[in-house]
Amino acid sequence: MKTKAVWMMVGPFLAALSGCGSDFDPPSYLSDLRVLAIVADPVEAGPQDEVRITPAVFVHPSTAISEQRLSFCPFSLGSSAGFRCAVAECETPLSLEGDGSATVRPYELLLACAARLGGGAGGDIPQEIPESLEVVYRLEVKTENGDARLAVLRQRLWTRAAPPALNRNPVIQSVMIGGTEVLPGGTAAAVPLGGEIEVSVRTDPESLDSFVDPSGRERKEDAVVAFFATAGRFDFDQGYGTDIAVNWKADEAAPPGGRAEMYFVLRDLRGGQAVSGPYFVPIGS
Repeated sequence: MKTKAVWMMVGPFLAALSGCGSDFDPPSYLSDLRVLAIVADPVEAGPQDEVRITPAVFVHPSTAISEQRLSFCPFSLGSSAGFRCAVAECETPLSLEGDGSATVRPYELLLACAARLGGGAGGDIPQEIPESLEVVYRLEVKTENGDARLAVLRQRLWTRAAPPALNRNPVIQSVMIGGTEVLPGGTAAAVPLGGEIEVSVRTDPESLDSFVDPSGRERKEDAVVAFFATAGRFDFDQGYGTDIAVNWKADEAAPPGGRAEMYFVLRDLRGGQAVSGPYFVPIGS
C-alpha cells in the first residue's frame, strides 16, 4: 500500500527546531559533506565471514575528499565516548579500495586483539568473550574546504557459530520520478522552478526478513526510506512502507537552469541498509 503522508521526525534536536521558522534546512537537504550510510555485507558476521564495509558519502561538487579513514574496533567505549576503542592497540586501520570500501574479517581481528591482551592462546576464543558482541567501524572523512565528519557502524559479531537467524540487507527495487522509472545515475524529466513532482521508492518485499522480537513474536522487518536532494524540498524526509511516495518541489532552494541530485537510503531497523543514487532532476527556469 502506498504511503503518502507517513513521516517521522528524526530526533529530539530536530523536534526542538520545528518552531524556529524556515531558517533551518531539513535533514533531506544536501548542502555539504554528508555520510549517508555505512553498509555492511553481511549484516551480521560469524567466525568464518569476510565482511565488506561500503560507506556512502556525499561530497559537494565545489570540493573533494582530502582524507578518508576507516577503522575496526572489537570493544568500544559506547556512544557517550563517541564509540572510541576501549583498547587503543586493538583499533585496526582498514585498507580502502578505490570506491572507499574495505574488506575485513572481524573475527580474526577479535582474536588478534585477544592475543595482544594475553588471551586466546592457540587461536581459540577466550571464554570471557560472549557468544555475540557488538563491534564498531569508525569512518572519518575530511574535504579540501575543511569539512569533517565522523560516522560509526555497529555490527553484531557471533563468536562461536554462524549467526542464528537470517539478516540480509534490504533491496531498493525501483525508483519512480514524475511517474517514470529512473535507474541510478539516470536523469528524470525536467521540472520548472516552482513545479512539483511525485517521487516513489519501492522496496523488494522479499528482501525483508522475518525474525523473532524480544517478546517472542515472529515479525517481518520494517522498511524505512530516507530521502535526500541537493535542491528543492520533499514534503517529508523519511517514510515507512515498501511503496512510499513523496512530493518534491523545485522551490527557491533549486538553482534555475541547474539540476537536483537525489539519493535514497533504505533501512530495515535490524542493521540492514541499502543506498541508491544519484538520480538527476533538471530544473527549468
